[in-house]
Amino acid sequence: MSEETKNEQATENKITLEAVKNYLESDAEGKKWLQAEKDRTVTKGIETWKENNLDKIIDEKTREKYPEETPEQKRLKDLEQKLASVENARVRETLRNKALSKLTESGLPTQLADLVVDKDEESTMSKLDMIQQLWDNGMKQQVENKFKENGRQPAESPNKAEKLTKEQIAKMSPEKINELFDKDPGLFEKI
Repeated sequence: MSEETKNEQATENKITLEAVKNYLESDAEGKKWLQAEKDRTVTKGIETWKENNLDKIIDEKTREKYPEETPEQKRLKDLEQKLASVENARVRETLRNKALSKLTESGLPTQLADLVVDKDEESTMSKLDMIQQLWDNGMKQQVENKFKENGRQPAESPNKAEKLTKEQIAKMSPEKINELFDKDPGLFEKI
């Protein structure tokens, strides 16, 4: 082969920037490879930026939004918390005393006072009312059950008079007198 032919072939085989650009823009595989390279490069750039800058920006924004407290601010915050705690304790004690009073008045166990005290008077009294209602319903149910077991009507005295008089006894037969005495000896007091 002659030198000219070799130079022509070398020129033809020589890769130029234009040839590469044309290949990457027109060929599907070339476009795919170029896009993957762009994505990899951009992703690497973002990761590098995050490593170098993101923590600083987050710390800066956090300090802007939540600045560090001065010793005065800390002391003031502690005092406010203590005041709120004392106020809550005072309110709770007042509510407990009211609950104890109402429990005593209603005849309910005073041990329930700590259970019914809530955040405010309305809810505390609501709980007390609910317990009172439950207690009353429970007592009523117990009485009903007892009546079902033993009968409902108490035995009544045949004579409605509280005490018998001599005249009433004189009109009775000895059997009737004995029967009344057996049922209720109190009828014969002070005769």
